[in-house]
Amino acid sequence: MPVVTISRMMGANGDAVAEMVARQLGARLIDKASIFEAARKSGVSATTLAEIQSDAAVSLADRILLAVRTMPMLPRARGGSLLDAAPLPLSHEGMPPAIPTQFELDQGARVLEKVIRGLAEGRNVVILGRAAHLILRDRPNVVRVQIVAPLNHRIAVVSSAEKIEPREALARIRASDKARADYIRRYYNAGWTDPVHFDLVLNSLRIDTALAARLVVSLVEARRDALPQES
Repeated sequence: MPVVTISRMMGANGDAVAEMVARQLGARLIDKASIFEAARKSGVSATTLAEIQSDAAVSLADRILLAVRTMPMLPRARGGSLLDAAPLPLSHEGMPPAIPTQFELDQGARVLEKVIRGLAEGRNVVILGRAAHLILRDRPNVVRVQIVAPLNHRIAVVSSAEKIEPREALARIRASDKARADYIRRYYNAGWTDPVHFDLVLNSLRIDTALAARLVVSLVEARRDALPQES
């Protein structure tokens, strides 16, 4: 049975398509939680596990800036400088948070590759995101799918699902798109939405979830029939 990878834009309903494809194929759905659990069992560090849990790796500088910007300001002593009031990153326990080094970020990417390759060995799996279409690009039994949608449609979907204003939905989508694009460019020197890396690209605005799943399953079955049968 071919392995299926499904890449999706935020708000393009790719998760629902992946779930339906897995159900129709009787396959195991490999999502973020499954990958995290497999990595945890392999004994990787807590910092690397946290990186795997994130939507995509970002630069160390971005992580530090995020930590600084989201922490409360310390009170400034009378007559003190503005530097005295700079925000200090603190964890819930009152200690500085563990900011991953670039080495740890790269280690997270390597662990992710190892985990996905291992999960794909069992076949009959649908792998959701995590750059699996590029990690497994040299394997002939892999069907690579991407689910896309126009930006306005994605804003409406995220706004409705998260019960947030369209402006906030747009900000989340842009952040997600940038993080995923940066990750793919950094580790695979590829364009995140470049169609040449996929066997099938589906627009969820024009093709609903049920039809999208049927199209993916049809391609999987055609690919399976075309592959040499194992002895």
